[in-house]
Amino acid sequence: MIIEGIGATTHEDRHNCRLTKEALENFASQINNGKYVPSVGIEHDSTLMPIGKTINAKIVELDDGEFAVMVQQETFEKFERLSISQLGNVYITSSEYDNRPFADTEPFEYEKNRIELDPVNFEYKDFKDVCTELEQKKDVECKVMMRKSLIPDPEIVLNLVAGSFLVLCGKKTLEKTAERLSDNISEDISNTYNKIKELLVLASSRIIPKNRPITYILKENRGYILELIIRTNDTNILFHALSTEVISSVDENIDQFKSIFDEPTYKIQFIFNEEISKWEFNYLSTSKGKVIGSEKCYKKTIELSKHYLEKMRKNSQE
Repeated sequence: MIIEGIGATTHEDRHNCRLTKEALENFASQINNGKYVPSVGIEHDSTLMPIGKTINAKIVELDDGEFAVMVQQETFEKFERLSISQLGNVYITSSEYDNRPFADTEPFEYEKNRIELDPVNFEYKDFKDVCTELEQKKDVECKVMMRKSLIPDPEIVLNLVAGSFLVLCGKKTLEKTAERLSDNISEDISNTYNKIKELLVLASSRIIPKNRPITYILKENRGYILELIIRTNDTNILFHALSTEVISSVDENIDQFKSIFDEPTYKIQFIFNEEISKWEFNYLSTSKGKVIGSEKCYKKTIELSKHYLEKMRKNSQE
């Protein structure tokens, strides 16, 4: 199903921010001509499968002289269930009109770790102070992300430099000889683990609202985007999930998940199950924009999408 609506305007938003017409034009051009296109999600919940894709855009002038980018979004309606021995039941969907990969699968390469924070989750002065301390004391780039929700649940995105995940897992990195690995791997693991731990503790120290769980998203470019998500308000659970003995199970399972499908994997996501203290496959997407989700991910996505899609339909008809 195709739904049309306003994606963004040059009006001042509820966070006192304005987009320029040029920014809207660039956004529309990326949708129409780019290699990667935005997915349609639900309330910025990164743990859900995409429920659609933005496939077309144009700039229009509004009655008050401001400008808007009108977008066409396709919502996925056909999900195929497939039973796979390694995964159980999975659910597959894709666009009927557009086979480009999703924007969140575009590769990135950073020389240092990059952390993304939403200013809405901080008092104004606290946000500036936290970013300054991260950059000056922790040697990390601090970037702003804007999710355009009034008071979104706290979220921290940490983009890791290449090789960090393998070190956490205790695996040999490209620069090490077998001898150096044998002597120093424990120290390398400890240093990487402690650095990530310090970054996340500092980033979350003054985050608001205080009573909500924080979603921690760790990403690394490994030729595809590996995404690890932990949602908790207990830092002990966070640190346990990132420990070598727990996180190494992800590395052990990735290859078998990737080999199941006949298209290159562009993104694969795992989510930490606090109840059983284990990383679980959540969903992946491919080079042609196909989405494959676990049964748990699919059921959660479908349940939460019912109200959201009905709201989108009503808005598009007004």
